[in-house]
Amino acid sequence: MITNNASDKFDVLSRRGSFIGQVNNVICWFSKLDCCMKTRLVRAYCFSFYGCELWDLSNLRVQSLCVAWRQALRRIWKLPYNCHAAILERLSGAASLFDSVCNRSLNFVRKCLTCDNILVNFVSRHAVFYSRMCSVMGRNVQYFCEHFGHAVLM
Repeated sequence: MITNNASDKFDVLSRRGSFIGQVNNVICWFSKLDCCMKTRLVRAYCFSFYGCELWDLSNLRVQSLCVAWRQALRRIWKLPYNCHAAILERLSGAASLFDSVCNRSLNFVRKCLTCDNILVNFVSRHAVFYSRMCSVMGRNVQYFCEHFGHAVLM
């Protein structure tokens, strides 16, 4: 969703609502399947976060989407609400949703920085290296470096 103030708040909330609805459908329609299969179905059919590469990773709404993912795993595996997130990641057999979104975002930045198109290359280099905190692309790289502790693009 494009807004007049370049906020991705409504897009993330919309994706969160769709995700919750899709998870509810999987849990309802496939209630007889075991937990592993339901988890695989949710990952296959409910992870349609198209455009998440452009989300601002420091946005709190992204964290609320990750909370919805953890709640979905707890429902699928019938675990208590206070079950630790690390256990949920091991049960799901994949990285957390936030790590997936970070990975997609950084792959997008990397592809833009190595693009053959001169304009795309220039704009992405300027966003990341010069106007870092004024662009979503630059803020995402900065956020990743601060939270995961290393440079990722070079």
